[in-house]
Amino acid sequence: MIILSLVERDVAEMRREILSAPEKAGAVEVRLDTLGRVDPTLLFEGAPRPLIATCRRKADGGFFAGSEKARREVLWAAVRAGASYIDVEQGTAAANLAEDLVSAPGVGVILSHHDLDGMPRDLDGLYRRMARVKGIKAVKIVGTARAPADMIKVRDFLQRHRRASPPVISFCSGATGVMSRIMALEWGSWATYASAGFGREAAPGQASLPDLVGMYRIEDIDHDTRFAVVIGSPLARTLSPAIHNAAYHTDGLNSRYIPMEIPDRRGLRDLRRIARQLKIRGFSVTAPYKIPVMRHLDVIEPLAKRIGAVNTVVCDGKRLFGFNTDASGGLAAMEEALSTMDRTVEGLTVAIVGAGGSARAMAHATARAGASVVVASRNAAPGRALAKAVGGRHVTLSHLSRERYDVLINCTPVGMGREACPVTRAAIKGILVYDVIYTPETTALLRQARGRGIATLGGLEMLVRQAAEQYTLFTGRAAPLGVMREAARLARGRVETRG
Repeated sequence: MIILSLVERDVAEMRREILSAPEKAGAVEVRLDTLGRVDPTLLFEGAPRPLIATCRRKADGGFFAGSEKARREVLWAAVRAGASYIDVEQGTAAANLAEDLVSAPGVGVILSHHDLDGMPRDLDGLYRRMARVKGIKAVKIVGTARAPADMIKVRDFLQRHRRASPPVISFCSGATGVMSRIMALEWGSWATYASAGFGREAAPGQASLPDLVGMYRIEDIDHDTRFAVVIGSPLARTLSPAIHNAAYHTDGLNSRYIPMEIPDRRGLRDLRRIARQLKIRGFSVTAPYKIPVMRHLDVIEPLAKRIGAVNTVVCDGKRLFGFNTDASGGLAAMEEALSTMDRTVEGLTVAIVGAGGSARAMAHATARAGASVVVASRNAAPGRALAKAVGGRHVTLSHLSRERYDVLINCTPVGMGREACPVTRAAIKGILVYDVIYTPETTALLRQARGRGIATLGGLEMLVRQAAEQYTLFTGRAAPLGVMREAARLARGRVETRG
């Protein structure tokens, strides 16, 4: 069952959301703690789906700041108004409602435990203690994933209690645990939770109902489903799941592509284990892990080794293979833009801003295509090393405007989601300014370049082309490039709309 969580702060809006709950929602959780003192009868009448009344304390990740007596009154009011379920936290005074409601026909109690700091140490013991409470309908245990391996603990726990009575709801909260929410039903959870949309999440890492049933198609996930994931931090604005899942759907593949945020480098040590345990065929690697991930791989293709950065990892079940599709994808996008001017990369001078994974890819790709390369970086040491590796020159960012070049490529995150420009106005020159940032569509750099009459190229086409090569590495199939490009365009529009 998919439970739609509603956390609206406006009573009228909460009422509208309850009445318009999509059919895919098996039940609707109404977070009464977001509304203050409101009569649930005003909300619940005529609801088309079973309602779960929740009034969560601040200590448990909610907003209710009143006494336990006041909270019990709110929940009892919800029962009288027709709630089908009451969600209460283990060990609180409100949990006594479980026994009080034994005699209340048609009302079930979900007994919850939320660990906001990490994963409970003994999931099985915790379940046994909670299951002994009389009158409960389900046990809900949610921890916070600090590393991808935490999801394996939840998977194994759910599989051990797949047929338990009372049933179990379990998954990992947090950006690292998104996959566990998507896989919860297949692993044996009685339910998983979804938000009404971006920015309306009841908890960190909660996917929206449209994404769960549309992009991730969780109702069709089964034992044979295989996965690819994007790893990095942060991933809130990534378009990759929309791009890859559109391709999987078009090709009729039983595969899904999921974001898996890794908060620090230590999580990279578990790649082989989680690939094997969670049926992950491939990893897309984004900032800040394109370079650190290399030390955890078994085989690295020669091009990626020369570049010194990996953005794609393929698992054959035992070994991890590293590739770089940024170089060819980024170069292909640039070549297409230059072709409209009847120019080629060969013979041009290209200024690369940055010295990270994307900068390394573009520096090597353009040098191999016959360009002269100038590297401008904030940190001199990696910039000099990159320039030396491609037979180019290094300059400081402050001196870049003194250089002569035909193409300027920004390979830093400066300008992503904010009004900032990675170079001075005097450095914006040449025949083409290329920003590998793909959202927003028009960065400050591109806007200034257009204002000076210079041709521009954003990062969306690079993103799509490198993703298409990843898709082929993950699946062995030619990528549906047009489908992926359209999915990227639509996904970027949604990201920019929500800000």
